[in-house]
Amino acid sequence: MQSYTFQDMCIQYLLQVEIPACTLQVRLLAVSVAVLAAARFSPAYLSSKALGFVHLIAFGTFLGTNIWTTFVAGLTMFKNLPRQVLICCLQLYRSPD
Repeated sequence: MQSYTFQDMCIQYLLQVEIPACTLQVRLLAVSVAVLAAARFSPAYLSSKALGFVHLIAFGTFLGTNIWTTFVAGLTMFKNLPRQVLICCLQLYRSPD
């Protein structure tokens, strides 16, 4: 009989979740668009007003995703996932020490 570690069981549970097949293509497209936009709209071509707007949008996106992850996704996982799976998810997203 093969023995599984706690992390193996968590990964097996997480792999049961279906991920759309187009996820990789969407990510690749998003990265390509971001790289092309960064090359096209570099600071040499933008005014300081436009740079301020881009900074505001970037900071708003950063703050919004942190708030969403903390208060919506985190609480949803806490209420709906088994404790062992929640611990595994939180360990996967923990920053390295």
